[in-house]
Amino acid sequence: MVDKKSFTEDINAYVEIAKNGYLPLFFNEWINQGDYTSTKITYKKANSHIKDIFKKLSKHRTFEKKKTAILGMPEDERKLFLSSFAKVVEYNKLKENILLQ
Repeated sequence: MVDKKSFTEDINAYVEIAKNGYLPLFFNEWINQGDYTSTKITYKKANSHIKDIFKKLSKHRTFEKKKTAILGMPEDERKLFLSSFAKVVEYNKLKENILLQ
């Protein structure tokens, strides 16, 4: 059973470092292809999707094993995860900028 608090903290930590431009879970080739940007997804669906994927990834303790698990996903699922993750990061970054104004 996954501890809900640490699970949420794990997601938030990855989103936080991604807001600064560091995407450790994804290979540069995936990001540079840009295929994930064509997928239109709402924040609510994106957030739900990354939570589902992070539940699967939570059984892997090391960063490298998580990255390998993402590599093993079907390409369409990986692209959806990348677009969902990008949507959540974008939303959080914009929310942060609005709060600063």
